[in-house]
This record gives sequence, structure tokens and C-alpha cells, in this order.
Amino acid sequence: MTGQRRTWVFPPQINQIPAEDLERMERGGLAGLCELEQDQMKRIWRLIRRAWFTFYNLIVRDGQPIITGFFIFNADESRGDFSQIGAICSIWDGCSCIGLDYTAGNASDDDVVLLLLHELAHAVLLQDEHDEKYEKYLNSLISVYNAEFEADVINDYDGFTGGEGEKMTLVQNQRRADSRAIPTAWLEKVYRADGKGTIPLKRKKAGVIDDSSQAARRAMIQRMKQRDKEAAAAERAKIKKDYNGARRS
Repeated sequence: MTGQRRTWVFPPQINQIPAEDLERMERGGLAGLCELEQDQMKRIWRLIRRAWFTFYNLIVRDGQPIITGFFIFNADESRGDFSQIGAICSIWDGCSCIGLDYTAGNASDDDVVLLLLHELAHAVLLQDEHDEKYEKYLNSLISVYNAEFEADVINDYDGFTGGEGEKMTLVQNQRRADSRAIPTAWLEKVYRADGKGTIPLKRKKAGVIDDSSQAARRAMIQRMKQRDKEAAAAERAKIKKDYNGARRS
């Protein structure tokens, strides 16, 4: 597959919502879409692409994305489910549109990513409730993203329906998971693409840490220990690259 380009489904541009989806959300209380400063829109678009390609196998199924649009809106002027919230995942027929309140333009990268992953977890699980199952899944997304981009996204457990004891257990488990998380880029070369060079045939599911990935990580660490410092630094730089577009084989 060397030198052969992969075909990816790219995320939709911000505020490019299909007309029927926009009409449906406006009936539900969305007041309208907002435009931020150009540098703010570019930054949020960059973070959307990071999340999109990191969790590509969750978002795109059989060549079709479960998220049909991303948008910026004003929660102060909206009503219903779109009122007084920082972000929203509007779900229908197994598909979603994810919206960020305009205040995301001034939020930190990690805070914006938390909003995106929070809504992505709703889109994948197709559930509204912030129960233990939901929080565990969100934590798995956060662990993978943090490892992939050396970020420091932290779950705020906003809306969690469980008690403080359950929350503390989730926090402790998340810390252990963070210490074991494997960047998906490290595992990319382990799996072949299919014969057409489009979608990876056996890409690991994002958020899943199993024995095989642990073995791959241990083997990689052992190889790096055996090489001189210059070779190890070159490999680290390669496997920790920050890609902001489609990956190439």
C-alpha cells in the first residue's frame, strides 16, 4: 500500500447543515446559526477534524457518517433543547448534528474538544442520559484523544445521574485508563487496508484497549530502548505527529 492514497469521508464544514436538518432543528427551538471570527472558526474546524479522523471508524459506517453537520449557534437566543447550553447533539433516525454555542470561540482547545467528545458520545450511543455507561464511554474517547495529541482534556461529568461514590470510581478508572492509552497512530501500521485502498480493514475500535495493543506498546518501548537516542527521538516524532487532515499511507 506504500504510496497509495486512502479515500476518506471528510467532516462537513461548520454551518453547512442540510436544509431539512436545519429546518427540523429550528422547529425544535434553534434560533439560527452564528459566524465567529475567521481565526476562531479555523481553530474550531481544526479541532473538529482532529476528532473526526481520530474516531473515524465510529463516525463513518459503511462509508456514511452518522454526523451530518457541525454548527455554531446562540444558546441565549434559542429555546427548548437549544437554550442555555454549551453544546448539543441533535439526534434523529440514527444521525446527528452537533452544535457548539458561540462562546466556544473563546474557550480553550481542551474545553472545545470536551464539548465535541461529549456530544460524540451521545451520537454514537444514541442516548440522552448521562449514566455510568455514557460516562465510561466518554472517558474512553477522552483517553484516546489525550494520548493521540498529548492533550489534557478532562471530563467534567456535567449532568452525571449517579452519586458521588460512582463518580469517584469513574475518575479513578479514568486515571488508570489514561496511563494505558495507546495513540491510534502507533497502531496504524499493524493493520492492512482493504484491496481498494479505501477504509482500513481491521483498524482497532477507538477507545478499546486490549491485550494485543498492550503487547504492541511493550514491543515498541523495548525497540526504542535498544536504539540510540537519535533513532528513538526520530521514531517518537513520527508516531506522535499531529495530523490536521486526511491520513496517507
